[in-house]
Amino acid sequence: MFTLIGIGAGAAWIFSVIWNVYFPDFFPPIQFKNRIGCRTCIFEAATVILTLVLLGSLLEKQGLTAKPNSAVKELLKLAPNKAIVVKRWVEVEVSIDEIKLR
Repeated sequence: MFTLIGIGAGAAWIFSVIWNVYFPDFFPPIQFKNRIGCRTCIFEAATVILTLVLLGSLLEKQGLTAKPNSAVKELLKLAPNKAIVVKRWVEVEVSIDEIKLR
């Protein structure tokens, strides 16, 4: 995924450098200009894309390493420690440790 993002951001940056910095008059004046007459640059688009991807990666790593162990421990506390077993048509409450598979 990072390879594709890097290729896209790199292509945007290279396009901006080549066509807008070194060859600004290559395209006709009407094309690639916005309402106020400035050439379209996509330096900021590449920067925003990379910033958002890195921020998302940071948040993902924070979420994965923050408290997964405590969450699992809390879930284990919710597990029941007794079960109801039917023996000879009678329901009997037994400990989980006493249950055996046949």
